Amino acid sequence: MRNFGWMGWIACLALAVQTASVWGNTPFPPNQEKTLGKPLPDVHFTDDSGKAFLLSELRGKPLFLNPVFASCKHTCSPIIQNLKKALPEGAKLGVDYNLLTFSFDPQDDVVRMQTLRKQHGLAAEWKLAVGNKDEVRRLLEALDFRYMTLEEDGFAHSNFVVAADQDQKIRFYLLGVSQDPGMVLRALEAAQGRGQWKERFRIILFFVSLAGLLASAWFIMQVRSRVHARRQTA
Repeated sequence: MRNFGWMGWIACLALAVQTASVWGNTPFPPNQEKTLGKPLPDVHFTDDSGKAFLLSELRGKPLFLNPVFASCKHTCSPIIQNLKKALPEGAKLGVDYNLLTFSFDPQDDVVRMQTLRKQHGLAAEWKLAVGNKDEVRRLLEALDFRYMTLEEDGFAHSNFVVAADQDQKIRFYLLGVSQDPGMVLRALEAAQGRGQWKERFRIILFFVSLAGLLASAWFIMQVRSRVHARRQTA
């Protein structure tokens, strides 16, 4: 039981380090209790070919949303590249799901988004768009995506990708810059409604394990306390 207790603490520490590493790459992390399950507002966009469309036109398929600004070199470009590498091999972009990378920088325009597409070699099915400042702000608020303008240049901003279901309700967050293929697949399954039981089971298992860890730690403390008391009375 004693060894189990120490192993449990080590596992808990490893989980904490892993969590910190993800959240460390996610300034202004989203309040998922507030956003998960909430619908996205309808927004007017213009894609990089100059065609206007409504966000609601992408309903009917799961949707990945990726807020960026075109001149960002620190996190936006790595997120796009990592997401590109991690897209599910068993699902086809534009057929099984949609993906929208949109700018929150009012200075970005169609030409800048065209350049962004060329820089990253993105498929035609991968949508790039700009929108009206106020409407984009409403979408960012729904996602709980936050940013602040820097004095020198650019923005400090949240780093995440959001998965919404076919009705455009928020179902999953991919936090941080690195995008793991397994997590992207889990996000797609959550948006499809197929991975909900797995996610619930994972959460239940975590809390059961945590309860066992706490019980083990309490037991060890009790044993040590009794041993210490016996030594003092001996």
